[in-house]
Amino acid sequence: LAEAERLLRDALASDRAHRHQDFDGLVYTLNNLALVRLARGDSAEPSELLEEARRIALATDHELTGPVLSDLADLRCLAGEVGAGLELARQGLEATRDEFGAEDWRTARAGLTLGFCLWLDSSQPRPDASELARLHQAIVARWGESNLFTRRARDQIGAMR
Repeated sequence: LAEAERLLRDALASDRAHRHQDFDGLVYTLNNLALVRLARGDSAEPSELLEEARRIALATDHELTGPVLSDLADLRCLAGEVGAGLELARQGLEATRDEFGAEDWRTARAGLTLGFCLWLDSSQPRPDASELARLHQAIVARWGESNLFTRRARDQIGAMR
């Protein structure tokens, strides 16, 4: 993760130096750097990075709009801002499904994040455990057991036990 962070920071610095501030390619780097920082235990910087990614993604109708919204939802729910997280999670799932299809691994991630946020909101019905397991398995099938996406999915599942 340390090496990934270094490379992502280098890419971000290069893009900021040579591209305009709304360059749509920044969405990939900002989102990935946020995920790496979250995996390394930080929550403040990922929020800033994802807010910037969201602004650019929405302005450019970027293909990663849904995943960015879902990742931001995950952070909001982790921070206890469950109402805001749920709204972002619903938007993220819809946008991801529209962009990549219902069976895509990114849609599984978005669905799992919505389930995680629903689980944290005591006023909501509990998500179906078998559906959550299916979504988790779709991520594992795409990325294996040790990938960053799989680890976050495993953490979400573990928090819902």
